[in-house]
Amino acid sequence: MDPAALEEFRKLDQEKNRLEAEIKTLYDYLTEDGMPGVSGPLVDEEGFPRGDIDLYAVRQARNKYVCAQTDHTEVMKKIEQVPFVCQLMLAELTTKQLAGFSSTATLACLHLCTL
Repeated sequence: MDPAALEEFRKLDQEKNRLEAEIKTLYDYLTEDGMPGVSGPLVDEEGFPRGDIDLYAVRQARNKYVCAQTDHTEVMKKIEQVPFVCQLMLAELTTKQLAGFSSTATLACLHLCTL
């Protein structure tokens, strides 16, 4: 088994989990009561900036949210490109070693290996 490939897969899995947590945190912030959401208007009916929210913070959070989604998509593409690692991992690793991966990554490996 190639330890470097396995380590790369482990890093990608950790990055995916980090990005998913960041996306959830940002989404929760943007959809709190009184907040405009991820795409709601930042101006009132008359076209003036809303005074009940911190426009700068909302714009910054929206930017981070979109960037994190893009990064997540890229990481998932990289994960999909390493099915051989999944096959090796499933064939040679013990259950204890598999516990180091998220269940999502393990299920993705199982899916990729059966394609």
